[in-house]
Amino acid sequence: VRRVIVECLGLIGYSVTEAADGTAGLASMVQSRPDLLVVDYAMPDMTGAEVISRARELWPDLPVILATGYADMAAVERLAGKPVILRKPFDITTLGDAVAGALQGRAARQLAASA
Repeated sequence: VRRVIVECLGLIGYSVTEAADGTAGLASMVQSRPDLLVVDYAMPDMTGAEVISRARELWPDLPVILATGYADMAAVERLAGKPVILRKPFDITTLGDAVAGALQGRAARQLAASA
């Protein structure tokens, strides 16, 4: 799923930093703040919900898209700043729309904060 998401986002013009697992992704986020986090719920070393919680400790206003086919929705509901849920299977248009919407929401929040 990760490779498909990376390839699709690249095809529609986004620059993507990819990580093999949650630990690597969080380490990357410490080095450089991402504009958006796209994470799968099921990963080798931790769940997407755990990655989101830890990422939000670093960046509370970070927009997040959680891709899932079967997520423990109770864990997702407990997350601060509810992520956009991208239900699998999804197509490139749905992915692109979710990313554009999440980034647009972030821009609107930044504009409101600066007003």
